[in-house]
Amino acid sequence: MLQLYDVNRNKIKGLAAYKDYCIESALKTGDKTLSFYIQKDLAKKLKMRDI
Repeated sequence: MLQLYDVNRNKIKGLAAYKDYCIESALKTGDKTLSFYIQKDLAKKLKMRDI
């Protein structure tokens, strides 16, 4: 389960229905990126945006 937080680090919701969960790390900087897919209607309910 993924825990979702807003930009102020307040917990929004636990997310269990996702696909293609992936963590990527940049070799040079060590920065990490998380990506995953969820249903469009669920994203609208959570007010998520595609970055």
